[in-house]
Amino acid sequence: MIMIISSLGLALLPAWLLIRYFVASDKYPEPTQLIKNFWQRVGTIIPVLVVAFPLGIFEAISGNLYQRALYKSSVATPVPEEFFKFCVLYYFCLKLRGFDEPMDGIVYGTTISLEFAALENISYSTGNIGIGLLRALTAVPGHADWGGIMGCLFAKAYFTGEGPGFLQGTFHPYPYCMDCMTVFCC
Repeated sequence: MIMIISSLGLALLPAWLLIRYFVASDKYPEPTQLIKNFWQRVGTIIPVLVVAFPLGIFEAISGNLYQRALYKSSVATPVPEEFFKFCVLYYFCLKLRGFDEPMDGIVYGTTISLEFAALENISYSTGNIGIGLLRALTAVPGHADWGGIMGCLFAKAYFTGEGPGFLQGTFHPYPYCMDCMTVFCC
């Protein structure tokens, strides 16, 4: 029982601390509802799973171990995750009154990514403190970085009048994310 509680704490604490840090870093703080709505937006992982599951079928019919790892780390995992993170930014965060400055894109993008990271950590590290510690030092900060990049590009496109297009916010950081995930998966 203590192991499960410890691993749950280790799975959630890094994401929560980073969210607090990014929200506090904003010169013009966001409403506290950003933190309170943490678990409401975690539910967006359900569409990611619905899309990722069929993509996983292709992984099963791939050739060797390295081809499967490359496919999983460059298509099956990041494409649905980044697409639905972008959808949350576009359809939820953009409508908030608090989305009124470029830094908000970074704060919201990072928060959304860390919510995904927290849920992933629960699934990967429950009962295994070593995996939880490894993910706390690698995957969680990685999600924060990638979400911040996406949010920055999203806000830049929105506030410069170009409009938040799919390609501006989602796929610019994609090659970087793909390379990092490939390194960790292989």
